Amino acid sequence: MRFNSRSTARYIVHNVDWGSISTISASMDGAPFGMATSFSDGTVTNSTGVPYFYLTKYDPVVKNIELNAMSSLALSEAQSGYCKEHDWDPELPLCSRVTVIGKVCHFRSFTFQVKMYLIYYMAW
Repeated sequence: MRFNSRSTARYIVHNVDWGSISTISASMDGAPFGMATSFSDGTVTNSTGVPYFYLTKYDPVVKNIELNAMSSLALSEAQSGYCKEHDWDPELPLCSRVTVIGKVCHFRSFTFQVKMYLIYYMAW
């Protein structure tokens, strides 16, 4: 797996719980905007490779993607425990990182305890 960049990227997307999503800010005159956010690519036994985000409609990321859906999601293998198992420092190049770039798309919405939540996914 270590020498196959696609397999490594899929491993990272499936085995980390959060990343830094970056968008173009709607409220700061187009400045870059990034924030940590949780995501999932499916169940433990059914990895899709597609990051899904559970966000409220008031989230700054949602406001930004309404104007420009292009986004990036930066992830580090350090979260998976793989680097720690091999006694690698998270800054070491052996501890892989991946940036997923694509459009964040609205998947569906539903109500939960009177608040509106939205599910988005990143299309590659």
